[in-house]
Amino acid sequence: MSKKKQNKKPNNNKVIILFICIIIVLIISNIYFISIYNKANKEDKITQEILFRETDEDYQDNKKYYATISYKKFKKLYKDEDITTIAILDNTTNTHDKFIEMINKIAYYKNTKIYLLEINKLSKKNTIAFYELDERLSSLETNYILSVSNNQILSITTFTNDKLNKIVEGLGE
Repeated sequence: MSKKKQNKKPNNNKVIILFICIIIVLIISNIYFISIYNKANKEDKITQEILFRETDEDYQDNKKYYATISYKKFKKLYKDEDITTIAILDNTTNTHDKFIEMINKIAYYKNTKIYLLEINKLSKKNTIAFYELDERLSSLETNYILSVSNNQILSITTFTNDKLNKIVEGLGE
């Protein structure tokens, strides 16, 4: 009988050591997950606040409410921490005028600062550099709007050519 009692003690020790190891692993994993959770809550969330201001004057077709920029200014805005809205235009399309009208009305009616970059006015070197910023840009058709910040393209808004008239009409109402 004494041999049976001796055999049970080492088994109890193994079980206790196993439980202690499991408890230690669980405590360490909990500490790890708590630290990850705290870091995730501290991250800055990107938001863009647009304040609407009523204007005393009416919309004028011949006035520009957007700003035309060069590629050098585009690169500066692209690297900036603030979120910037940039319309990309190619003058070779047949919807060139409607797109500019839409950008102008968005800038006026939504009181949004929009920059316009005309691709066909860029040098060949700058055009290649522009399309190398993001792989999605080379596959897009012309006339789209980018939201950029911190060397990243946050959003790309494209428009179908046949719906531009409806968008332009809807902005004036």
